[in-house]
Order: sequence, then C-alpha cells, then structure tokens
Amino acid sequence: MLNQLLLCVILVVIVLAVAITDRAADHSLLLVATVIVLAGGAATLVVPWARIARAWVYVIPLADIVAIGLARSEQHLLGIELLWAFPVMWMATLGLTAFLTAAALVLVEFGAIIALAGASGSAVSYLLPAAVIVAIGVTSYVSSRRYRAQRVLLDKQTALLSGALSRAQGHEELMTDVLDAVDFGVIRITADGEVSVFNEALGRIQIDESDPEERAIFYTALYHSLTVPNLATDVDGRYRGTDLQIHQGDLDSPRYTVFSLWDTFRATHPLLNVLEPDRTEQFIRNFMDMHDEGGTLPMWELAGNYTMCMIGYHAVPVIADAWAKGLRGFDAERALKAMVAEATDDELSKPVWDSLGYLPLERESESVSKSLEYAFDDACIARMAQDMGRMEVAERFGRRAQGWKNLFNPDNGFIQPRYGAAWREGFDPTEVTFEYTEANGWQYNFFVPHDVSGHMDLLGGPEGYAEMLDEMFSGSSRMSGRHQSDITGLIGQY
Repeated sequence: MLNQLLLCVILVVIVLAVAITDRAADHSLLLVATVIVLAGGAATLVVPWARIARAWVYVIPLADIVAIGLARSEQHLLGIELLWAFPVMWMATLGLTAFLTAAALVLVEFGAIIALAGASGSAVSYLLPAAVIVAIGVTSYVSSRRYRAQRVLLDKQTALLSGALSRAQGHEELMTDVLDAVDFGVIRITADGEVSVFNEALGRIQIDESDPEERAIFYTALYHSLTVPNLATDVDGRYRGTDLQIHQGDLDSPRYTVFSLWDTFRATHPLLNVLEPDRTEQFIRNFMDMHDEGGTLPMWELAGNYTMCMIGYHAVPVIADAWAKGLRGFDAERALKAMVAEATDDELSKPVWDSLGYLPLERESESVSKSLEYAFDDACIARMAQDMGRMEVAERFGRRAQGWKNLFNPDNGFIQPRYGAAWREGFDPTEVTFEYTEANGWQYNFFVPHDVSGHMDLLGGPEGYAEMLDEMFSGSSRMSGRHQSDITGLIGQY
C-alpha cells in the first residue's frame, strides 16, 4: 500500500509543478484535488480498499462531467484528472478487469480534457499525470495479487494452527513438553555435556574404526537411515488416515508416515527390523490400519495420501522380514490377509500376473521390473504363510514367485521384456526403456533375491553367474535409450 501512496505523492508533485507555471490561474480546484488524494491515501491504511473503490468509482465520473463543464483553466482540468488516482488504484485491487476498465476511463477522460482545453492546453501536461495514474493502477494490481496470495497462505496456516491448538485443549502438559523440546540443546545434550538421545539412536551399532572421517561417514549414513518414517500423530493422539479423515488414536500406539517402500524395502526396513523392533511392529500395525482405512497397503504413503508412486507391493516384504526375525507385536493373521488382498487386487495388471506368470509389455508399463518385484513380494507371502502353517497360501504364492523365469531368455542370459509371448525385437541391455523402472536390462538382471540359486542354475552355475557379474561391473557405463536422471554414479552397468 505504501508504494501506491508514494506514487500518488509523486503525481501530486507533478500536477503542482505544472500548475505553478501559470501564476495567474485559479488553483482552488487543484488544492481541493490534492487534499482529496492525500486524504484518500491515508484512508487506505484504515478503510477496506474495495469499499472506498466502489464508492469512488460511482462518484468520480459524475463529478468529472460537472467539473469539466465548469473548468476555467488547464489547472482545473489537471485537478479533475488527479482525482482519478485512487479510484484506479482501488479498482486494480478488485481484479484485472476492473483495473483495465478504470485505465480505459482515464484515457477517455484524458482525450476529453485535451479536446476541451483546445489549443491553449499542453498535451504533455495531461499525459504525464495520466501515465502516473495508470502506473499506480499497475502497481496496485501486482501488489494486490501478491497480498491475496500471502493472505490465502496465511489463512491456511492460521487454520491449521488453530485446529491443532483447539484439538490440543486439555493436553496442556503435552503441549508444554512439545514447546520445551523446541530447545534443540535440551534434546541433544544432557546436563553433564554428554550426547543423550542421539547417542542412544546411533550407539546401537558400534564400529571398530579409529579414522574420524570414516566414523563420520558411517554414522551420518546411519542417521539418514533413521530420519523416516516420521511421527504423524498430533499431541492429542489424532492423525489423518489414508481415508483422509481425522481419527482419534492412542499416543501409546502412534501413526507414522512417509513409507517410501520402493526405496526402503531392500535395506532400510530390514535394518530397522534389527535396530528398532518395537517401532517396526508399530509400522506394521499402521500398515494394517491403513489397509482398513483406505483399502490397500501403503506403496508410497505420504501424510495419509496414496501417492501411487513406484511399483510393487512392498509393505509385504517389510512384514515378512519382521516375522522372519521373530517380531510378533502384530496380528499375523490380519497381516497375511492384507498381504494376499494386496497381491491379488484388480489393479496394475496383477490379475495378468496371476494368470500368465509375467507381464507382457503391451499390457503394463515397466513390465519387467514389475514382474520381478511381484515375484519377490509373492515369495515373501509364501514364506510367511509357510511359517504360519497356511500351506495353501504358501503353495499358491510359491508358484507365482517363480514367474520371473518366464522372462529369462536362455539365448543371452538376460531377463527381458516380452511382447505377447515373443521376445521384443532389438533388445539392448544398456537401453533405458519404459519396460524397466529407473533402470535397464543390466541393472534389473540380478533382481531375483528370493531365488539366487535358481538364477545361478539358469546362467550355467556359479562360474557363469560370476562371469556375468564381472561383465556388469567391468563393462562400459555407456547407456542408450531415454535419459533417466535417477541413473547416476555407475560402476560398469551397476
């Protein structure tokens, strides 16, 4: 608002500078217009813009017609033009259409004044104030757009904060604990100067390494592994479920979020199953609740939302690995039921996988990667079902887990895409295509973690397997096909 006020002051100075060139002129109307403009500028600080704008826009055109008819000098006409400064500014705050309308009226008035002034008038005398008036409108329009955007953001933030505070009523002690915890030093360092909470988390693994740089690298990586999933439960126990509704939960059994499982099922969650078994059991209970709320296990859950990002149904290996490591703090029957439901859901060509034992490229994008990851997830279901004595489930998913072999080409030793029942022509294992997920044929060729011995047999035994591994690591890092920014830092084709 101060920017527009400054422009109005500049406009007043310009008009007065023009006016004083004619000392004999009657400057009364100019003085009145100047007072009105400056008063209007002050009024903007306390009165809503839109209310003043609407009133002024109705009054000024009528006053213009009368004033132009009574004008006795060029200065009178300049004063009349000056009166348009704030109407244009306020109309600009109402929107682009209103601003353009006001600007057009200024130009029309400018032409009318020139016509009435006749040969005695100087066009520049009127054009300069008119240009400043339009500039005032432009800055008003731009600043009002920014103000509205900031206001919307502030309103949203205020609503979120108000909601959080209102829900926290009756939990003053919890709020106090949270506010106390804002002091990072309280969390990081105890009274005697020793690291406490961080040491408890990172000290679960002790390494025999004297080099401080190597220790820093290791513990930094461990810290990164512990940053997610994040706590999503509010201080009063409420959380947003995967049905996007607010649920009342138990602070002793909190809800977590950020389950980017395609990124974490291979290594991070198996590590957390060892380092944080209690929290892992809570993750799995969360999975069950998410399945009940939203109808599916998380694939890449974020703040209660199913992002449908990445591939596979990798809540399954997290659950199965926890079960294999002896974690029992969850309902295994409920978990197995959800795992089977997820693997057989009518989405992402899972019925095709169930019937054919592989995904043809014309039926599903990233067909090779999905076939391999579905096979691994099914193997996890089979293993857990077998341990639970559910042999019919174990046998069914054990068969499905062998479907990866349907994409193995014995002629070249690669797991590669099929078009229908035929191999896709022109296969190049270095090519990055939409038949793989952020990878190529080389990088997915060894993703059979549930059947390494079976894969080894197909490659001619341990020696053939080792030769292909050596070729992957020692070969050229050149790739063909589409650019994939996620594939970087290659060692050979790995």
